[in-house]
Order: sequence, then structure tokens, then C-alpha cells
Amino acid sequence: MKKVKTNNISFVASTLPVDFIVKNNKRLDINIIYVPTKKLKRSLQFINTLIEKEIKVEVLPNKKMLQFLYILYLLFKSKIKQEKVIFFHEISWLIFDIAFHITKPCYEFFPQVKLYGWINIKEVNEDKSAKIQKIFLKFDSVLTFLSNFNIVPKFNLLFHPVDDFSTNKLRFYAGFSCQSYKSKKIENNISTISSKKKSQGKFIFLCGIDIGPKDEQREVTADIIKIIKDKGIKVELKGHPNWENIYPDNNDNKIIDKYIPFEILDSTEFIGIIGFGSIVLTRYPRKSISLLYFLESISSDLVERRVLSLKKIHKKNDCFYPKNKMELNKIIDLLIKIFYEE
Repeated sequence: MKKVKTNNISFVASTLPVDFIVKNNKRLDINIIYVPTKKLKRSLQFINTLIEKEIKVEVLPNKKMLQFLYILYLLFKSKIKQEKVIFFHEISWLIFDIAFHITKPCYEFFPQVKLYGWINIKEVNEDKSAKIQKIFLKFDSVLTFLSNFNIVPKFNLLFHPVDDFSTNKLRFYAGFSCQSYKSKKIENNISTISSKKKSQGKFIFLCGIDIGPKDEQREVTADIIKIIKDKGIKVELKGHPNWENIYPDNNDNKIIDKYIPFEILDSTEFIGIIGFGSIVLTRYPRKSISLLYFLESISSDLVERRVLSLKKIHKKNDCFYPKNKMELNKIIDLLIKIFYEE
């Protein structure tokens, strides 16, 4: 019997779902992925190096109104053809959410993270020094009013704390999370990447700019790299595709293409993953090391808030947070031991 050709489309707003798409590409059967930026397209095209069936990646219009109209068209088209729309974002794609509410196509929603690091307006107001832009509150009121008439879906206004080391105060990034979607899970997802013989092993450093002065981040990174290399262990560097990256001066370590999504790198090759406050650290339990406590120019209150924020993202997070070189050395030696004993 001839297999019916499917034209499932997907909308992806970040690199977070990449590993999920690779592992479940046959089950999802996605034909085209639509993304909001050219940089994200460049990252997602690496998916095709790991799967058999090629997935097209197309960029949506940059202007918001045109993007909304084009998404509306694509969703209507999928609904008419009875094809599935697959998406993953948990928050902050308002244009898509409203277009989806209008069209209501057949869909599958696979959220990749829990919004543990986000807080509501009541929690924000508990911090007397916190400041938020009133425009978000006004816009929330408008959306709430429209949702009462089913013109738009119900949204939950949430805030993510952003540290401002120059003032030692919190700023808040606002996002609207649509409450209408029913999430789905795929059990026993199997990777398409074949198992390989264990490699020599290496540490990878995440070099995207973080809180604190650039020079201090650069110096701390270089210092820790030297500690690891003195143990005879290889080091590689990975930049962030969208942010400025702080690489050590006189660097002689391999720099991985910053557009390759971290999610498709073979983590079994890494003895450990080291960074400051990257969300990536929360996704690899008992293998990640945060150097936030090594930023001496940052107030202890700000560092503690940042650590707490990372711990909230994944409640089972087992990232290491050493407070000095002695603790760090013990953790590095432990990870090396674990890696070569497995």
C-alpha cells in the first residue's frame, strides 16, 4: 500500500526543541519548520545532518503584522488540508498564539521546559525595588478583556528576573503564556544518532556573555581552562548564536561553530559542561558546573538570586556551584573519574 505523503509543518522559536525533533523526526514527520529569525534558521539547518528525511527551514517575515498574516495563512492552509501543526514554545510568541486561536488547526504541542523561573505580578510586587514597564500591565488588561469575548485566547502574564549588576537591582522581562494548549508527550523517544565508542573526553565551556564585566568573565574562563588543561584534559569552547561571546585572550582551544545548537552535540563526549548562568547548565544534571560564585565584582545578593533562578528552571537540576578553586578542583576530578569509569 502506498504511503500517504504528509505535509506537517512546525513553528520553532528557539533551539530548545532541536534534540527532541532529531530523536523523534520519524514520528513527527515534519516537512517544513518556520522560524522567526535568520540566525535561528542557520542553527536549525544542522538538524538535517542527523536525520534521513530533509526538513526545509524557512524564515517568517520580520515585520510583525506581515508575520501575523503569514502565520494566519499557513495555519488556515494546514486546517483545510487536515495537516498537523507542531510547535514547542511555552511563552512569548503572542503573534502565533493569536493566529492559532483564530484558525484552530489540528496540532501537537510539545513543551520543552517548565516555566519555573517565571513569576507572576504578585511575586514581582513583593520586591519593593522592582520596576516593570506599565505598558505590559495595560496590554495584559486589553488581552484579558478581549479573551472574555473569545477574540483572543487566555494569557498568563509572567515575568522573568534579569540581573542588573551595575545597580544591583532586578529588572523584569515580561512574557505572555497562552493557556489554551494541551501538551503532549512522546514516550520512549529514540535517538537517531548511533552509539559510538567512548571518545577521549573533554570539557566544554559556554562563552556567551553573562552578568558581570567582560574582562572578569574572560579572566575567570582562562584561569579555569588552565586548571583543566594542566590535568591533561582537552577543552573546547562554544559560543551563543545570538549573544556576544567572551573568548579567552590568546586562545588555542577549538571553537565550535556557535550556530550549531548545543542540543545536538553529543554530550556523551563531554566530561563536563562549564559556564556562568546559561540555561544549558540546567539540562545536564551532574555534568554541569556554574562559575557564578567566581565573579567577585558582583554582589553576593545578585549571585545568589541568579543561582536560585537557575535552580528554579528545572526542579531536578543537579548543576554544581563551586564557591572556590578547592571545591572546583574536587568537582572536576569527580567528573573525570565518573567519565572514565562508566
